[in-house]
Amino acid sequence: MKTWSLISGLSLTLLLASILITLNAQTVRGMALRTEVITVYPIADVYAFGQYSRPQLKFNINGIPAGAKIISAKLWLYRLAADNWDGNVAVYRVDNQLWDEVITPDEFNAQILTNGENQSSKFMLHGWDYLNVLDQVKVDYEVGNTYTSFRLRWASDNGNEPSIGVDDGRFLAIESEFDNLEVVFYSSEYNGRDPYLEVVYVPPYAVSVSISPSEQSGLPMENLSYTVTVRNIGNLDDNYILTASDNTGWGPTVSPTPLFVASGSTGEATLAVTVPENAKFCSIDNITVTATSQSDNTVSDNAWCLAHAAMVRGVEILISPSYQSGLSGENLEYAVIVRNLGNIDDNYDLIAQDNESWGLGIASSIMVPAFENRTTTLTVTIPDNATGCTRDNVIVTVTSEADNTVSDNDSCTAHVQVVRGVEVIIKPDSHLGVIGENVVFSVTVKNTGNVWDNYKLENNDDAGWTLKLDDDYFEIPKGENRETKLTVSVPDNENLVCTTDNIIVIATAVDNAEVTDNDTITVHAVSPWMGTVTFKLENLYKVNLYKDNLWLYQGSKLVVKFYTYENAFENENVIHENFTLPWKVVPENENVAHPNGIAVKKAKLLLADNAGNEISKIKGWVTIRDDLWKRLIGIRTRWPYASSDERDALWKEIMGIRGQWPYAPTTRDPIWEDP
Repeated sequence: MKTWSLISGLSLTLLLASILITLNAQTVRGMALRTEVITVYPIADVYAFGQYSRPQLKFNINGIPAGAKIISAKLWLYRLAADNWDGNVAVYRVDNQLWDEVITPDEFNAQILTNGENQSSKFMLHGWDYLNVLDQVKVDYEVGNTYTSFRLRWASDNGNEPSIGVDDGRFLAIESEFDNLEVVFYSSEYNGRDPYLEVVYVPPYAVSVSISPSEQSGLPMENLSYTVTVRNIGNLDDNYILTASDNTGWGPTVSPTPLFVASGSTGEATLAVTVPENAKFCSIDNITVTATSQSDNTVSDNAWCLAHAAMVRGVEILISPSYQSGLSGENLEYAVIVRNLGNIDDNYDLIAQDNESWGLGIASSIMVPAFENRTTTLTVTIPDNATGCTRDNVIVTVTSEADNTVSDNDSCTAHVQVVRGVEVIIKPDSHLGVIGENVVFSVTVKNTGNVWDNYKLENNDDAGWTLKLDDDYFEIPKGENRETKLTVSVPDNENLVCTTDNIIVIATAVDNAEVTDNDTITVHAVSPWMGTVTFKLENLYKVNLYKDNLWLYQGSKLVVKFYTYENAFENENVIHENFTLPWKVVPENENVAHPNGIAVKKAKLLLADNAGNEISKIKGWVTIRDDLWKRLIGIRTRWPYASSDERDALWKEIMGIRGQWPYAPTTRDPIWEDP
């Protein structure tokens, strides 16, 4: 037998490699299952020698979970050297797992080997090669046996030759001394090229989750639905608890849960999420759906999808109050509330229109954040001349500046309050009234309200004189006026002179007795004139008028008219005219000549109107013989001192007196003198 120089005295060290898991695939029912790979280093490896050298390796495979399905097992060894090696290896499962590197040759020879299999063309080159040991791997969790052991020998070694020794060193060997054949491998004691077992298995429980579609957009309050596909990529059938979570609190739900899925099959569930009513545009909800095995809650998978709030624009407008009433010239204010129904901040244009073309005031635009509202003020100015009860219908339209198809409007009403009013004005406010005559006043009735109105007129006084209105009923448009005449008849009674009549004219709305007004006037009764007038003969051709405190209360002319003794009118002399009543006549003393230059027989002082019509006789004069005689005496007295020219005039006057004497009466007519 060929011998090897081995390093002895090394204690057996448990070398467990880290488990490398890869997502390899095995197809079951048309679906790829999850596979995991575990690499395990031996916890014991020896070789027994004699006529034949036979390696034996032991692995702790408790990293393979119960219920897993092993689909590949490879025992990797590094060939160090070989001599006449033909590549034929027999591999066996060692059923007794309770051995270690201090095993004796007798214990080694007594072990039961099963599942033998010859493999050819192995380890023909220097370096790494493997043996397929899928049929030799056994994991028995029920008896707590989580080890697997393999024995290797040359394929022509039938095992009848017992081993005489066991070597635990840096090398493992397959050898036949009879055939001068051997192959040498590094053992676990050789750090760096240790043998190892590579096992690929389908775990008992594994799951894969996907969501379709991966992203959706929806309007606020829209329900979005996704298909959740759960794949059982484990070895055993399973039930999965499905949960949904998100990062913005939209409250996604998934059903059904739990969901049963057979191994190698898929199950579907529905993920539902409602875009919140207040979700702003571009809000993104990242939703995760997790499937957790009910059999092993450490086994889970998740997938995510996105729910996106689509842009929506909307607007609503409300005007409050919807109705207001005000007076003419007043401003009415309304609150205009603009609500952004969309999920994106927006700017809105505001336009106010009405049907009466009144003054409207409102902000031209307003910015409103998503889902919020803002308030501005609409001002309606009622015109000063607005008619009562007029209604102005105002419409305010709000339109998105970003999208003019997004619009809304609301309306309100501005109403003119009915104002009723009347004003009565009488001019003049007082008047002198000649007894027996009429006094006329101008009465103006003005509609001070803002609606057309009808008025009835009444008059009263406290003296009981006769009053007459030309009109006692008016229909007057708002803001206009109508005029009528009030005639006051002063009784022809001398006893009323210096008395006053207080007169009132009342205008009252026909439909509302509370709408009324009045004005008052006074009429003071007087004679046409007052005072004293005295006539005397100044000379044959003129008379002297002495007016003692003469007041005129009527007329526009003061006239002296001349007559014959037979009362035939000769001519007149207007001594005063165009005076303002009442008027005190000045001068008080004046001479009035006969306009024809002839002798004065009879004369009267008259008060006349502008047309010359007689109003009143003030005083009369009759030249009698006594007046003529006195004049002759006056001439006689003046004669000595008169110049020759004056004596001619005086002589002429004497001749006139002589001619008038026969016709002159001896007494004056009292009726003519004091008419």
